[in-house]
Amino acid sequence: MSSRLLLAFLVCSLGMSGLSAAQIAQFKPCSFEETSISSTTDGLSVWRVVVQEESAKSTATALIPTAKGPTAGILFTHSKLQGADKGVDLVSFAYGMARAGAASILLDGQMNLNDDNFRSAHLLACTGQWLLNHTKLDPRKNRLAVVGPYGDWGGGDTPNCLPGETPCWVGIAWLNIGQTTPNEQHNTKLMLTSEGQLRMAKALARWLELTGLEPQWFKAIQQ
Repeated sequence: MSSRLLLAFLVCSLGMSGLSAAQIAQFKPCSFEETSISSTTDGLSVWRVVVQEESAKSTATALIPTAKGPTAGILFTHSKLQGADKGVDLVSFAYGMARAGAASILLDGQMNLNDDNFRSAHLLACTGQWLLNHTKLDPRKNRLAVVGPYGDWGGGDTPNCLPGETPCWVGIAWLNIGQTTPNEQHNTKLMLTSEGQLRMAKALARWLELTGLEPQWFKAIQQ
C-alpha cells in the first residue's frame, strides 16, 4: 500500500475472527452521564459525556448536528494530537466535520507520536455506543469512521461486536494517526497543518458521503 494513503478502509464484519461465541466474553455495558452544554449558531448541539466502565471513568465531548435526518458518525480516540514539535486540538477539526453533517464524539486526552496511544477496545465500543444511542446515525455501515491510532478493537479477540453488545459500532473507515509506521506518520504530519486537515476532511467526507463541507472551516487550527 502507498505511504500516501490517507484512510484505511476497514469494513469490519460481525465475524468472530475464527473464534466461537463461547470463547469470547460477554460485553460489559458502560453507564453514562451526559450534560447538554450549548446549541451553536452553526446548527450543532454540544454535550459533555462521562463514560463509566467497571473500574475506570473517561470523559468526552460530543458535537451533534441538530438537523433532522440520518447523519454520519465519527469517533475520535483522543481530543488532542502532539507531534514532534507542535500539537493541535482536534475539537476544531471535529467541529468542521460536524458542521458538514457528521455527528462526532471525542474522548478527552492527548495522543503523542509513538506506538503507545491505544485506547481499550471496550472504551471505544462504549463511546461509540453512546453516539449510536443519542443520535440518528445512518444505518449504512460506510457512514461511520474512527480518527486515531488503530488498536485491537475489531481484531483478534476483540471483534467490533461482542456477544450482548447492542447497538455496536461496525463497518468503518479508520483515519490512522499518532503512530510511527510510515502511513500513520504521514497522516499525523498532515493533521498538524490546516492544509493537511482539509485534505483529511475531504477524504473523510468522500467516504461518509458528506456534501456540505466548506474549506474555510479548516483554515484555522487550534494549538
